Amino acid sequence: MEFVDLGLSVKWASCNLGATKPEEAGDYYAWGEIETKSVFSWETYKFSKGSGRLITKYCDLREQGYDGFADGVDNLELDDDVAHIKLEGNWRMPTLSEIKELLRSCAWKPITVKGVNGYRVSGIKDGFTDHNIFLPATGYIDNDVVNNPVWLGAYWSSSVVKDYPIGAHFLYLNDEFRGYSEYYRRCGQAIRPVCP
Repeated sequence: MEFVDLGLSVKWASCNLGATKPEEAGDYYAWGEIETKSVFSWETYKFSKGSGRLITKYCDLREQGYDGFADGVDNLELDDDVAHIKLEGNWRMPTLSEIKELLRSCAWKPITVKGVNGYRVSGIKDGFTDHNIFLPATGYIDNDVVNNPVWLGAYWSSSVVKDYPIGAHFLYLNDEFRGYSEYYRRCGQAIRPVCP
């Protein structure tokens, strides 16, 4: 995996995890899982006993934890970080803070690359203005259906939603908006790794 230095606190991978070209969506993962799969549901989610109210790890709210479970851990450990497991070294998934930095400290332009919609994200600091990455539309998988692959980009962060631990934060892109949001951890999303 190659990286691009956009003049930020971390360097961003040139393509998604599981992709070989910047315009490819790559593989989809449930939040905190290290293998891809065909069905993304609570029944198949690694850290659930079959329901969003039965979370077994990364839970700070006893009402959503299995049998009242809570561990107060709100960021992925490296053993559950698919970017770190697959790429080794210092690669990992970005935190919500690093996603906010990418949104705030770069220039964003909607473009189409080889028929794929997405955003060119460029550095804005002196010496980095010619450095850029392409974030393609990926959609996301709910159960076994790929939703909105034409213009929605959905990229997991490593940060769980502290007061709503059945969800995790992600980078959210469409043709009119770019920002961050939260969604059910069980769903499949793309991963754009980072490294120091």
